Amino acid sequence: MIFIDSREAAKSKGIYNMLVKALGQQVGVKKLDIGDYLLDGVEGAALIERKTITDLLNSMKPDETGRGRIWSQLDQLSEISSCEKILIIEGWMGIVRKLTEWNEASLYRLLESIQKAYGIPLVYTPDWKGTAQYLIAKYRSLGERREPRDLRLRASSTSMTEEEQALYLIEGL
Repeated sequence: MIFIDSREAAKSKGIYNMLVKALGQQVGVKKLDIGDYLLDGVEGAALIERKTITDLLNSMKPDETGRGRIWSQLDQLSEISSCEKILIIEGWMGIVRKLTEWNEASLYRLLESIQKAYGIPLVYTPDWKGTAQYLIAKYRSLGERREPRDLRLRASSTSMTEEEQALYLIEGL
């Protein structure tokens, strides 16, 4: 089964439609606490976070914690041990040079540091169609699972506040 986060499915209808066309009933939509896509195959599972180039740049800007949203997402991904984790970077990297004030070399160094610090492989796709094709191929490489199973993805509570830890504990009961 491939599960698509409900928020991701709403904004990436092209990917969703391509997955359904290729895999039919093996595609489902549900709220994922972590990641955008959960590929649950017979041979294993993969949790995938998808970032377009512009979303990646926006997610690097400091938020209320002083860190960019991308770092919180990567922290959560790295805490999951039950499956493979992958970060998809979608789009043409040259857009950084053409349309932004970002230093292109800094972005490349950032991507390198993500791979080194988090051990999360990066997969580059040119557009949403490439992303959908990658998801289909990756899912098939995991062995297609026709029936859903209860695969729980929960990050550890070590990076949470006390209130978040209490809620985390209650949700797990």
